[in-house]
Amino acid sequence: MVEKSAVEQPTLQNEQEQAARGIHESEESYDPAGEPADAVSNGESGRAEIVLSRNSEIDQAERKLSQLAATEREDPFEAGMGRREGSHFLVKFEGGENAVAGHLIGLLLEEAYFKAGSDLGYYPEQRIEALLYSKEAFRDITRSPSWAGAIYDGRIKLPVGGVTGKTSALEEVIFHEYTHAVVKELSNGKAPVWLSEGLAQYEEGKSAAPYARVLSGLASKGNLRLRPLEGSFMGLGPQEAQTAYVLSLSATSYIIREFGLSPVRSILERLGEGMELQEAISVCLGVSYDELEKDWAASLPGR
Repeated sequence: MVEKSAVEQPTLQNEQEQAARGIHESEESYDPAGEPADAVSNGESGRAEIVLSRNSEIDQAERKLSQLAATEREDPFEAGMGRREGSHFLVKFEGGENAVAGHLIGLLLEEAYFKAGSDLGYYPEQRIEALLYSKEAFRDITRSPSWAGAIYDGRIKLPVGGVTGKTSALEEVIFHEYTHAVVKELSNGKAPVWLSEGLAQYEEGKSAAPYARVLSGLASKGNLRLRPLEGSFMGLGPQEAQTAYVLSLSATSYIIREFGLSPVRSILERLGEGMELQEAISVCLGVSYDELEKDWAASLPGR
């Protein structure tokens, strides 16, 4: 899932300029727009960790019921959608006025297909679906959090009101959501959310550098932990989600910087084969889960 402003026209580029002065799917994507420094200084990071821990224990049956309800809302709406079919993607859009957006997003998805494919050495064989909605329909059908601007729940879903041309913000969103599709296929849907969201942000071109001060603050309080970030972020409020996404990006960027992208793919594949995350990290990176957290924290500026 991506923060709503990414698709709706105020660009992520502007938000990253703000981030430089402070801080910046179903799978969910979020582009944090403000620095959680106040949350850290006020002790909110501890609260966020508690919420994240609870969130990682969401009952699977409850999530399946939610998906069934979403399907019931989608089916009647989807029947009247236009279509753009390509080699690797099927793009469905609401109304003829969105045909241009459908064509544009189809082209961007193809770019993402080859970029992420080159990085991870993986090109999905099955065609991936992308559904384009009005802003109102997106909220009604997906029931996503207010901070979410796009989601991947097996299909890419985007609100495309006002999209008439290619922007860096739109490109970032598409690359982000497509990466979720790749992660799901490689891991058979078993990747921890922190790795999926971290890799999605990496593929859209984000850097953890603007968040160094906040990350150092969290590290000093012993709050750089990945286990609470393994489950869904969907139940988080904006501040908690912001912290979760920054941590995910930082940890994943550290892994890629220290070990490369190939071991990341190997972790995903091992998870898809049924290996537990702790074992997959040990086998593919040569360090334990706990050592990974400690080394990541130690790598931060000022530590």
